[in-house]
Amino acid sequence: MADRNPHLLLVSPSRLSENDICASLFPDARPHLQPDAKRSNKYPQQYQVSSPCMTVFDLSLLGHQAFNTALLSLRGDILVMVIDADFGLEQKDYWIKTLSCLAAIPHIIVAIDNMSHVDYSQERFRALQDKFNDHPVEFDCQSMHFIPVDLRSGDNLHSKSPHFDWHDGEALTPLLSSLASKPAPAARKASPDESLDQFAVYLSWISKSPMLPGRHYNFDNGSQTAQAHISTLKHCFNPETLEHQAAKRLLSGNLGYGNLSLDSSVPFEPFENHRETGSFLLRDTQSGELVAFGIIKHGLRRATNLHWQKLEIDKAARARNNRQNPCVLWFTGLSGSGKSAVASLVEKKLHAQGKHTYVLDGDNVRHGLCRDLGFTDADRVENLRRISETAKLFVEAGLIVLVSFISPFRSERQAARDMFDKDEFVEIFVDTPLEVCEARDPKGLYKKARAGLLKNFTGLDSPYEPPQTPEITLHASTTSSKDLADIVLAELAKNKII
Repeated sequence: MADRNPHLLLVSPSRLSENDICASLFPDARPHLQPDAKRSNKYPQQYQVSSPCMTVFDLSLLGHQAFNTALLSLRGDILVMVIDADFGLEQKDYWIKTLSCLAAIPHIIVAIDNMSHVDYSQERFRALQDKFNDHPVEFDCQSMHFIPVDLRSGDNLHSKSPHFDWHDGEALTPLLSSLASKPAPAARKASPDESLDQFAVYLSWISKSPMLPGRHYNFDNGSQTAQAHISTLKHCFNPETLEHQAAKRLLSGNLGYGNLSLDSSVPFEPFENHRETGSFLLRDTQSGELVAFGIIKHGLRRATNLHWQKLEIDKAARARNNRQNPCVLWFTGLSGSGKSAVASLVEKKLHAQGKHTYVLDGDNVRHGLCRDLGFTDADRVENLRRISETAKLFVEAGLIVLVSFISPFRSERQAARDMFDKDEFVEIFVDTPLEVCEARDPKGLYKKARAGLLKNFTGLDSPYEPPQTPEITLHASTTSSKDLADIVLAELAKNKII
């Protein structure tokens, strides 16, 4: 707390006025005006308090998604939870307890309010305290204090109340002053030999677009950036029951746990030890949109015991032996656009020139390498991840690889491109209008999709994101496959790729 004012997070039941509560606790509170009052359910109300000196963030009006992110990201030093003695505990109170412990907030105060409504009953206070304490959470809480109060009358706020002579603790604001003056536990600094590229993490998902394992995101921990993807999503938390639920993706407002992989090592500490290097943001690689806030539970040991084996024969040597520049020609377009036909003709012509080639076709690989995958967005992402890795191996082998896949998402095509050296990746957009593809319908798939027999069909009920700056664009509705293949070869020769 030495480098800034302590952060106090305030959470009260929505049926109580947050202004009354903040005014009762801190008569000198000065609000920071929000840019738009209509956004109050997205951003916490912020107040500056001089006695004790602290910054107060009121999270009471936040929606579920914004609440999760704020509680985890604000790095609170003290949390004050207000519970209505008359109404009792709600399920979300246990969710707040879980998140507060996960967020490693040093001090949690449970203020049991409206004690006048229960005749200042010690029994009611103890029953709520015991019930709250007995509810298990999987994270350790550092310190927890229970205080009986009556906010409207001011009982037990600024001085001990005779109504609570049975309670041994301090009044609320003296306790806050005492906790605010305590230095936070010193966090160890991350050291260079504590740099890893794989972690077990908790993710609070913010974006309206779901999190898909395998999709690449931009990682930022405040000091370093990297490309990241969730390699395994182990479970998400049910906010009603706090139970673990199996999940293949995270939706907006979800809290999940899984493994995160980076393309380079970064210094870190587990969040509970160092809340700066132990936390991070994920952003969309295309738009830059903030999609998640994450915290690191621990590094993964396999990140340190795997090392790249350097081989004596490298890609350059294989390329010289094959007398060609290895590369990947990535054909993308709707089903029925003509990708496979053009790719096959291009390979045939390259083969006739003595080039060493291989075609990875979307349908063919689903008979083997990707036979376990369906056509949900998550499965499509994993499908393209596997194909990208396979294509990279073939390029390392010195081959010209022709990839013919719908590959509907820009982010996955960009992730594939990023795996290759400059000029090794050629994106070829087979630009055929949907109505032409549907009229062709060589496999009868559009007819089945229109009849409701096929779900998640690209172009109909699953999106296709056309390339924005492909190296080559082919208009297959007006040009024959043979002529399109010649266009591809001419472009490759002009740019000295082959």
